Amino acid sequence: MIERIEVSDEIFFVYAEVSEAWDPEYDERLSPEELDYCQSSRQLEIQCARAGLRLLAKIFLPLPNEVQQSPTGKPWVGPDVQISFSHKKNAILLGARLCERSVGVDLESLKDSVDWSVFKERFFSDRESQHLQTLSQNPEVIAMGWTKDELSRVLFSIKEAYFKLMDQDFQPRKIEVQIEEPYEGRVKCLARPVEFGSDDHSSSLPEVHFLSIKFRHHLITISL
Repeated sequence: MIERIEVSDEIFFVYAEVSEAWDPEYDERLSPEELDYCQSSRQLEIQCARAGLRLLAKIFLPLPNEVQQSPTGKPWVGPDVQISFSHKKNAILLGARLCERSVGVDLESLKDSVDWSVFKERFFSDRESQHLQTLSQNPEVIAMGWTKDELSRVLFSIKEAYFKLMDQDFQPRKIEVQIEEPYEGRVKCLARPVEFGSDDHSSSLPEVHFLSIKFRHHLITISL
C-alpha cells in the first residue's frame, strides 16, 4: 500500500507499508556496510525501512543521483529536490520539497502506549506542558477528536522533524512548540528556539511552521 499526499505545490509526502521480510531488491539499495549491519531483528527492521524509502524516492522523484546521507543521517539527492525520511516498524514516510529549501518529516504511531508524564521533563517546557493542558480541556479541541496524548505526540513529533530539517542532533529542549490552528484530523504548529524559562527568542535557530496530520493509525508531521 502506497499513498502520495500533496501538501502544497512544492511539498508532498509518500506513506507506505512494507513487508518486514527481506526483499532481494533491497540488496541493490544498501551498501555492503549496511547489509552487514543486519545482525538483529531491530537492525533488519531499520534496513528494510531504509531500503524501502530509497525505492520510494526513486519512484516518486526525478533524482539525478542515488540517495546519500550527511554525517548526521539526513538524506540528500541534489540541490533541486529536498527529502526527509521517517519510519515506524513497517510503515515508512518520504517527505519531499521540490526546491532548494530543506524539509523535515516525522512519523509516530498513534497506537503505541506512552506515559508522557515520564517524558515531559525531558522533552517539554513548563509553558509547553501548560499549553497541552489548556488545549486538552478546550471543548472545541475535544470535539475535533484530539486527546492530550495525541497532542503530546504532536509536540514531540514536531521536535523530531525540526532537527531533521536543521540537520542537527535531536535537542528537544532547545525549541518550544505551540499549536496554533487545530482542526479535525490535523493541526498547524509553530516551533521556535527558546531557552527554557526564558522569553528570549534570539537564538540562531529559525522559527518554522509544521503541519501534523492523523493518517490511518499514524501521526505524520512535515515542515512548511
